[in-house]
Amino acid sequence: MIGAFERSKFHYANGSLSETAYYLKSLFEQLSKSAKIPDDWNFKWGENLDGLSVTATSSKSLHEYQIGFLSNQFFIESNIYNPELLKSMKNDFWSVLASLDLMGCFNFSENAGVGQEVNIDLKPTKSSVYNLIRNHVLLEEHSSWNVIDIGSFESSWHLEEPTNKVIEQAVESLKGIYRLNYLMYRIEYLRIRGKKKQ
Repeated sequence: MIGAFERSKFHYANGSLSETAYYLKSLFEQLSKSAKIPDDWNFKWGENLDGLSVTATSSKSLHEYQIGFLSNQFFIESNIYNPELLKSMKNDFWSVLASLDLMGCFNFSENAGVGQEVNIDLKPTKSSVYNLIRNHVLLEEHSSWNVIDIGSFESSWHLEEPTNKVIEQAVESLKGIYRLNYLMYRIEYLRIRGKKKQ
């Protein structure tokens, strides 16, 4: 894993996009294996103004995860699988989210927000758990059509951080983010299966 990470960093710094994508794909596969994620992946890559990312799509849930570089940071990110299910999530979901939050590299990154008509402090706090619950409740109340675009789970590291630390946290981040999305996918799957049996 360290080799794939260092090579992807090297090629990113030198502007070799296809080589960067190749090693990011390899890194994602190794992180997934180390995290013991029981899934298969389909990959594609793309660049933007400030970086490059590889998108890994889960064969099981068809949900996407991104790994890549943005400016001077390395990141792992995934949109929340189905934000409308947040109110149905049990304690194991919130426990995983809280554990990720304690790592320091993780955060809930908000997309949709409510307007100024809400009389509450909307500045992000250091707690992803609080930010996610607050935003979900406010969106449900004031802008329910935006709940589906509430945001994403992401972990990021400055490129100067020690490689061993980044890799160790990246394994735990991917494992946790996958688990959060899988728990939502599982609820949705069971509901659909239950309706088919009726």
